[in-house]
Amino acid sequence: MEKLYLLCNAHLDPIWQWQLNEGIAAAISTFRTAAELCEEHEELVFNHNESLLYKWVEQYEPELFERIHNLIKKGRWHIIGGWTLQPDCQMLSGESFVRQILYGKNYFYEKFGVEPKVAVNFDSFGHTRGLVQILKKSGYKYYIFMRPDPSTEGFTDLPQIFHWKGFNNSEIIAYRLNTGYNTGFGNAAREIERYITENRDKRIAMRCWGVGDHGGGPSNKDVKDIKKLTEQYKDRVEIIHSDPEQYFNEIDSSQLPAVEKGLGPVFPGCYTSLIRIKQKHRSLEGKLTTAEKMAAAASLLKPGIYPYKELQQAFDALMLIQFHDVLAGTCTQQSEEEGIRIADYGLELAERICTQAFYTLLSGQHKADEGCIPIFIYNPQPYEITDIFTCEFMLAGQNWSNKTTIADVFYDGIQIPSQIIKEDSNISLDWRKKIAFCAKLKPMSMNRFDLRLNLSDYISQINLEYGDRYIFENEEIRVVLNMKTGLIDSYFADNMEHLKLGGCMLEVFEDVADSWLMHTNKLDTSAGCFRLMSPNEAREFAGVENINFKPVNIIEDGNVFVEIEALFRYNNSFSRISYRFPKTGREIAVSVTLYFQEKDKMVRLVIPTNMEDADFFGQTAFGIEKLDSTGVESVSHRWLCASNQNHSLVLINNGVYGSSNKEGVIRQSLLRSSGYCVHPIENRSLFRQDRFLARADQGERSYQFWLCSQPESKWIAYAERASQIKNEPPYIVSAFPSGRGRVYNKLMEITETVRLDCFKRAKKGEGFIVHLFNPLSITQTATLRCPILDIHHIFDMEPYEVKCFLLSSKVIHEVDFLENPSV
Repeated sequence: MEKLYLLCNAHLDPIWQWQLNEGIAAAISTFRTAAELCEEHEELVFNHNESLLYKWVEQYEPELFERIHNLIKKGRWHIIGGWTLQPDCQMLSGESFVRQILYGKNYFYEKFGVEPKVAVNFDSFGHTRGLVQILKKSGYKYYIFMRPDPSTEGFTDLPQIFHWKGFNNSEIIAYRLNTGYNTGFGNAAREIERYITENRDKRIAMRCWGVGDHGGGPSNKDVKDIKKLTEQYKDRVEIIHSDPEQYFNEIDSSQLPAVEKGLGPVFPGCYTSLIRIKQKHRSLEGKLTTAEKMAAAASLLKPGIYPYKELQQAFDALMLIQFHDVLAGTCTQQSEEEGIRIADYGLELAERICTQAFYTLLSGQHKADEGCIPIFIYNPQPYEITDIFTCEFMLAGQNWSNKTTIADVFYDGIQIPSQIIKEDSNISLDWRKKIAFCAKLKPMSMNRFDLRLNLSDYISQINLEYGDRYIFENEEIRVVLNMKTGLIDSYFADNMEHLKLGGCMLEVFEDVADSWLMHTNKLDTSAGCFRLMSPNEAREFAGVENINFKPVNIIEDGNVFVEIEALFRYNNSFSRISYRFPKTGREIAVSVTLYFQEKDKMVRLVIPTNMEDADFFGQTAFGIEKLDSTGVESVSHRWLCASNQNHSLVLINNGVYGSSNKEGVIRQSLLRSSGYCVHPIENRSLFRQDRFLARADQGERSYQFWLCSQPESKWIAYAERASQIKNEPPYIVSAFPSGRGRVYNKLMEITETVRLDCFKRAKKGEGFIVHLFNPLSITQTATLRCPILDIHHIFDMEPYEVKCFLLSSKVIHEVDFLENPSV
């Protein structure tokens, strides 16, 4: 070895075994120590990323912040990474990664005038392949990571440094830390010397050192010991305190191997542990995307009302819960609750932004006619949406008569299919109502529906005599529900059967207390399944006195859908599944509620497709990943698909990530009742055995799925669009407009097979930013129309390409993710 670059750092988790207030204290003390040592030892260079930590120092100890600023100017303190923090790198949407980078880099450039070229995620548990394009279009040249490490199954032969290729064939140089990111207190010189000995065949090398996890960074002893080691090796190896860019500048990248896959799975328990955090995260991602699109649309009509501050605060909340030990579910119970509280803060901000934008976009709608109740649905997507929508509303007064109020729904004077369904309230009075209707929404427009009310003697008559099988048919599908098991035995569409018996079974698998699931990537030992309750069990569980109450019941039946409820039990746990079969279309809605009380178990929703030769696919950040088909726990986002050359079955979700797929069977992971923040340490017991210790995800958890068959040629377009609609739903309110203003429709339209992931005001306040993603494996020509800005732009998109545009009146420019002109 001729030269060794030392990368002094201090990996610091804002939340993990501790809560945020302690993380703030650790960050400040760590930075203070690092600054003191840099000032004392002129050879030392300290490296750190994560703008969140610098913000804390700036806010709580501004004198220290100024010292750091001076050290950066002198080259003694180096900003690496440049992200807001080190998030989970498997479960974030592509747009979430963009914001982690955009807001982090903006901060560092504004405060210090620097823009890092080396991205760093030392501690994250695997890395999606979609990161490559994001990094490339954010100005990065290099990426440093640690996991999967050399012992991870499937990655034992992964090169330490390589060209990492993304879905769209973009490339970045990636470097794996084979020795970890820290050296422990007082051990730095010994670890560095060992590294030199074990890597003597390398001409140049890089080694991280410092104290990690709860701050620490460099210590005075370690700095002095390294100084002695440097003097000892001065005639053999040049040891340099440095930053990673100096190392990469000496690398000959022309001969590096190429890697064309995602860097995972790693610790696959993280894809399901602490499911509430994951559901809140998905909900906040979707709500914020909708809020931003609505705010941008509203500011097209009224410039100057864009809520920059509120959106930034909401994104700050989202980015904080994306920290890898929070979103991955490996933190303590107290930190879980803190994460949920932070997510709820972001959701409340997003809701207020939507409300403000909604009333701006309501402009020009005429006053309600006498006796009519208007329902308005704003479609934030730049394409038409056809779906089933529900909305609650109040009657003008309480109806104490023996008659019931019914409502017909009209769109542009034409009646559309609708049905009154059970409202959320349980007050036994005809007063609060809920209606479901099937409608088509204009793209990026306010859509109006008028309800006309009537009193009727009609009382819904639901047939309770259905034998052993309930058969549902419409023009597209035929579904058979087994009334003895409560499961779907047949789903027939396009002249073929798509399911085997027992669809939507909840199967339980043996698990362990390890939050990460460090020592295996499969949980395939079945511990049984939820069985249909007996009538007595069902009555007791539901708390009803009706002696005819059954464990399977039709609870809604009208012009829009049939809904059937089934109740199940497993040991001390219970579950409720409801199926909504549409009167038009083929998409089955499946709602699952678990009341779970087991320990060291995993629960999965099982979809046994009729395709034993199926390949499995899942959505990831700006890409589609072919998933493992041998039962290894995999990660994906809004949808899963089992597909062969003939047909495909798509399962959309609104907040789960893990799955295990094999022999044509989709097994979507719902929860793990593992421990909080526990993993193996040598041969020690995972849990203390002298007290009660809480387990994760005990109690009530709810999930929503949509199951739909598609021809092989159409499933990607369907999965991408439908999953966006379900996770970024239109904004629905029953409201009475003033009648003033002007109506604006179709504020933006984009080719239907292109996904709009971002529509917002530019960071400098001049114009609008849009991010468009091509989810197809082929090049397509797309069109973007924005009539209010007088823009009609036609362009080509390569497979899996993301394009970013800056829009202003009559002008459109391509930019990168940092909103700078694209090179």
